[in-house]
Amino acid sequence: MLDSKVKRVQNTKENGVKSTIPDKPIDLNNYTKLCDLRRKFPVLYKVEFQTACKVETHSCRHALKSANKEKTKIKSAFHVSKDDSFINSACPSLQTLYCAVFDDYNRVVLEPLEDTPDSDYVNASYVDSLLKPNAYIVTQGPTENTVTDFWRMVWQEKASCIVMLTKTFDFIKVMCMQYWPASKEKNETHGGISISVLKEEELANFHIRTFLLAKKEETS
Repeated sequence: MLDSKVKRVQNTKENGVKSTIPDKPIDLNNYTKLCDLRRKFPVLYKVEFQTACKVETHSCRHALKSANKEKTKIKSAFHVSKDDSFINSACPSLQTLYCAVFDDYNRVVLEPLEDTPDSDYVNASYVDSLLKPNAYIVTQGPTENTVTDFWRMVWQEKASCIVMLTKTFDFIKVMCMQYWPASKEKNETHGGISISVLKEEELANFHIRTFLLAKKEETS
């Protein structure tokens, strides 16, 4: 019986919380039964509360604008954090893309560029840590269309660490655009931000690279 209720709760989450959470006024004759069910399975309170907070309140209006469609083409999301910030880029194959859009309420808003409509949009959202709100940022792996916005965001949010959880290539398959210079001798510039590699350390399972970012007379 308990297992069936747990499965019911799981299905509730997957199906938009329809099976155990009322979507219309409750008949008075069923009210006692509804309360008894929640006393027996308190997790329903949590599911109901989360649904009440999120349903029909978290729009994706900015992400769904026609001007931003090319900025949301990815197969899955990846992580950026500010503060001890990390950008956790589990970016997928650019050959099989689909849209992963983020909500308006916690989206990262870029400083707009002059005479460039919708230049404040980047497909990224703030995420709270246990101790601090907006401690991390979830975003997509950079593509040719979004690499400039990516570095604008890194600069604006003062992200100090980028953690990439994929290779740029898997044999002949493109997994993620290489958004940093290929060597120490070469600099790249995106959106007025110059990126150079100061140091690179190759370990058994990963690389550690130190970047220098510069913008006009500013450096970071």
